[in-house]
Amino acid sequence: MKTCPNCQKEISENDKFCGWCGKEVLQETAADREAINTIRIKAKEEEKQRKEAEAKEREEKTVKIVREQAQEEVKKIEKEKTKKEQIFEKLTKTPLAEKKRREEYMQKIGVKGPKTINEEQEQRPPQDKEVVFRPFLQIKPSNFEKVWIRVLLLMVIFSLAALATALQLDILKIGNGNEPIEIVEPNGGGGEKPNEEGIVIPTSHFKTDDSSDIEIESLENLASAFSEKIKGDLQEKTFTRIVIENVTEQKVVSLGEFLEAFEIEAPESFIQQMKPDLTIVVYSPLNRHLTLLAEAKEGKGEIVLEALDAWQKEMIADFDFFFRSIGKPKMVPNHPIEKAGYLGRGYYSTTFFEENFSISYGLINGLFIFATSEDLMKDLIESKVSLTKDLKAGDEGTEVEILQTWLAEDIKIYPEGTITGYYGGLTEKAVARFQQKYSDDILKPFGLVEGTGMVDKSTRDKLNEIYRR
Repeated sequence: MKTCPNCQKEISENDKFCGWCGKEVLQETAADREAINTIRIKAKEEEKQRKEAEAKEREEKTVKIVREQAQEEVKKIEKEKTKKEQIFEKLTKTPLAEKKRREEYMQKIGVKGPKTINEEQEQRPPQDKEVVFRPFLQIKPSNFEKVWIRVLLLMVIFSLAALATALQLDILKIGNGNEPIEIVEPNGGGGEKPNEEGIVIPTSHFKTDDSSDIEIESLENLASAFSEKIKGDLQEKTFTRIVIENVTEQKVVSLGEFLEAFEIEAPESFIQQMKPDLTIVVYSPLNRHLTLLAEAKEGKGEIVLEALDAWQKEMIADFDFFFRSIGKPKMVPNHPIEKAGYLGRGYYSTTFFEENFSISYGLINGLFIFATSEDLMKDLIESKVSLTKDLKAGDEGTEVEILQTWLAEDIKIYPEGTITGYYGGLTEKAVARFQQKYSDDILKPFGLVEGTGMVDKSTRDKLNEIYRR
């Protein structure tokens, strides 16, 4: 069996015409295969150059920001230094009027006043020693003041002791309990916690580089506020999480509320089997490339897939108001929504006529993903798949393809960047370079110096840690 290049249907090996579409099936020659491979390699090189240019641009922006922050810090330090010098001058030099007033008061009560700082400085010979700041006169405290000082010291000691006891009890409680301590990561990577307004922000389904909030008073304002945010000053080629907060109800907008605000008539069975928490991520606001992510309820994946199949014919029409709201009116699809696959994960996709825009959606490892760019959909799939078994030279399959895709993101580790699904010599060398780069976690614990080129448990764990978001 072979695949028809026109309609992608399977036909017999010797068929010259496709029985499905009726078109002639051209025989692929060695020259054709060589030309195709050349085009693929060239496309891969161009993609690498583009990613390098983007990385260089991000690095230049970072350097510029750091320099500006450093200059601002220097100005701030100089300003504070000037203020301190002015305060020091005021406190170390007694005005003549104040000096005269003190002398008259001391004469009235019959007490010889202590020497002021100015007088001491006049009598002392000039020294090169550092000036000691003593703004107050050295007067011995009274008995009453001594008692109060001791009382305050005792109160401080008892407070510290009570605080230490409370901390010890909390530590013992945590040590005896069964609940794990949750580590919160920045930018949507950690658990739920309230913000400054007391609104609980759900855990993000995707680790982002930045986040931005939208505050609305009702769902009627959501579409316009979201449109303004997308068309605003979001960073290009940066994963930015959008959190929509309903300040009237003191909560984050859910999946069902978001679909309702944009008049998206999703099947009721789909809404019922999905958890309410919604993650919205924008990658390229210029091209309106964004994604919606929500998790299916435990054990409800099959029902969600059936609902998506039933929704497929109406999905483009249902998202019409949403597309118009983000600046993509009158979208004309190039073809109906079709099934596609990447790294062993299936999804559905269609593109639009003369637009760098698409609909791509699927249920990936229990997570519903809707993206307006097929490239963005593939990036999300790359971040959600994982390596589950050891790999070595000679192996082949989806997990080898995942491994090669991850390694190809670093040109220093896998300069060839070919994705074949076969674990050959190039992949083995790339794995060895990866192990050398992270030798502290992979090699040194086992007393190894050089990379083995085999994906064992420690290598697999490091790969999943770095490339899964």
